[in-house]
Amino acid sequence: MSTEFPINSLRHFMLPDQLVYLKSFEANSLEHLDVLVKQWVDQTASIIAVIGSPVKSNEKYLLSLTYVSAVEGNKRV
Repeated sequence: MSTEFPINSLRHFMLPDQLVYLKSFEANSLEHLDVLVKQWVDQTASIIAVIGSPVKSNEKYLLSLTYVSAVEGNKRV
């Protein structure tokens, strides 16, 4: 723990007492990955907490992010 920023985690600071969920995306290009994430955010109204780095595997781009559902009871996709 840093003496300059004495909290247990960034998640706790940004989203105290909130459940965070993991969502993964897969696409053929970085541009399509960007489109998929934007569409998902628009559809679910979820709040992205932390976005990972895209990874290329077997000609596909993979991306994972953690998020908080913006509306209680919102269908998690």
